[in-house]
Amino acid sequence: MPNMALISESIHDTGYYFSECAVDFQTFATTCEELGQIYHRTEVKIDFASRTYFRSPRALALHNDDFDADYVAWYCTDPGTENVATVLLDAMVFWPDVPRELYPYLHDCYIKRNDEPERPILREPHPSSPNLYFIPWNVVSPRTSHHQEAVNTLVRLIDKHTQSNLESIDHKKDHFLIIDNRRMLHGRPQTPRTTTRHLVRFWIRKTTAKNISPA
Repeated sequence: MPNMALISESIHDTGYYFSECAVDFQTFATTCEELGQIYHRTEVKIDFASRTYFRSPRALALHNDDFDADYVAWYCTDPGTENVATVLLDAMVFWPDVPRELYPYLHDCYIKRNDEPERPILREPHPSSPNLYFIPWNVVSPRTSHHQEAVNTLVRLIDKHTQSNLESIDHKKDHFLIIDNRRMLHGRPQTPRTTTRHLVRFWIRKTTAKNISPA
């Protein structure tokens, strides 16, 4: 069984944890259950019959996943011969550059995803640390010039820090990756159309009983 104290410490310190050794799928699932409630499972692979963005071979811009997910976890069943990486950007590196006066505007800018209610890009009006829900292709048109400038500033800072602070995770068969979904933005480069790359993704919601504190 993976060391939960080590996983929790890594997520707290760096925003993510990548497994040091291969595990079976049940061990991965049990590990995720220690973090909270697994409320959604997705097979992540190229599927031309699907209309969803992440199943297309196009590059995925940096984003957060579901609004209710505190953690996102991926288990690699097949990295594919091309081994297309998952890329990560820690919001902690650019968040100090976001002017505090823009916080309320980002809290009043929204993401609209599928049939779900609109959700704020910044979950709190005055957070003490990054608490983002940002899906750039689903941003609702900002209502005023102040709202637009807030979104533009966020995008500029993401783009700026992508040049020097991007982490690249090369998936390995039977290894897993867990990220803090409120802090880490993730994406991937373009994927070959013929790839066999296959990840299993969990969305995990914290629960009081199973929330793991850093060591």
